[in-house]
Amino acid sequence: MRLAALSWSHKVSASAGREALASVPVEKVLAELKARGVAEAVALSTCNRFELYAAGRSGEAPDAAALLEILSELAGASVAGEAEVRADLEAVRHLFAVASGLDSLVIGESEILGQVKTGYETAKAAGMTGKRLNVLFQRAMYVGKKARSETAIAAGSLSVPSVAVTLAQTIFGRLEGKSALILGAGAMAELAAKHLVARGIGRLSVANRTWERAYTLAARFHG
Repeated sequence: MRLAALSWSHKVSASAGREALASVPVEKVLAELKARGVAEAVALSTCNRFELYAAGRSGEAPDAAALLEILSELAGASVAGEAEVRADLEAVRHLFAVASGLDSLVIGESEILGQVKTGYETAKAAGMTGKRLNVLFQRAMYVGKKARSETAIAAGSLSVPSVAVTLAQTIFGRLEGKSALILGAGAMAELAAKHLVARGIGRLSVANRTWERAYTLAARFHG
């Protein structure tokens, strides 16, 4: 199998590179890769990582340098210097570790498996997966589920927001009557709001680049 995996994660990459890539819609990334002749590609974009998995045509190795150049063009900044580049079996092992929650900021966190599935389904809908990436991602999701069902890695169903709220409670004590500000209005922000409300937060505020999304999230939780 000829496979390339490009990764920007919380472990090795500066936040500027990850943020630049995260600002580009996954659909736009896939469309551009398809237009440039890339045979198969799946992009995974979360708050802590951006990853691209690509397979070449008929046994050809994907051109990692060309992929990095395309992503830099889309991001509007050079991101090649911050990338981890893996090939073939190393790339497979990395994806399995990601799907299992072993490479997450919070080991065993529950959201990543759903994010892997979303990335795969988005690429499949865009016509960017074939036999190799279909098999790879289906196996990765199987491995992720198996890891959670047969080990204690996901005990407590941890997530970054739940850990952050628990830490806040450790520092400040009971959260009743306290005020909290959430920066952002995406999926992680929504989870943080749920955990804060469950702990009895007194006043909840949301700040986001777009007023409409901030208002919608705050309104859902009476913030």
